Amino acid sequence: MSRNRLAALALALSALLASSCKPAPQLVEVEGTVTYDGQPLSAASLSFEPVRQEQRLAAAQGAYAHSDEQGRFTLRQVADDSRGAPPGRYHVRVTTAGSDQLEGEPSREHMPLRYRDGSLQVDIPPADRFELPLELLSHDS
Repeated sequence: MSRNRLAALALALSALLASSCKPAPQLVEVEGTVTYDGQPLSAASLSFEPVRQEQRLAAAQGAYAHSDEQGRFTLRQVADDSRGAPPGRYHVRVTTAGSDQLEGEPSREHMPLRYRDGSLQVDIPPADRFELPLELLSHDS
């Protein structure tokens, strides 16, 4: 194959690949506090799964966070651990299993099912930064 044909083939493949790649969605830096009955919820695991299928694909299945002693958290992308999440609606799951786990003993989940099953949904608006308070209650309101 001549150099001209090889160069033309390489250029055509580059153009094809560039046109088939969607730009990465803009990430919103999301920080927040999770409370349970008004008290900071420490050592909780939070997962955020996009509600819409096409958003799920673009966001590589969502974001996650772990709360600190004050219940503070920062969302990170599942795909590459970068900070933030694309704007959109998310199913949120909050679990505490493992936060009080002693070596060799099974952990016990303290959160009600409605916070573990993805029923809780939140919207992340298009912005540079977003503060997300999650105020969870032990009883239905």
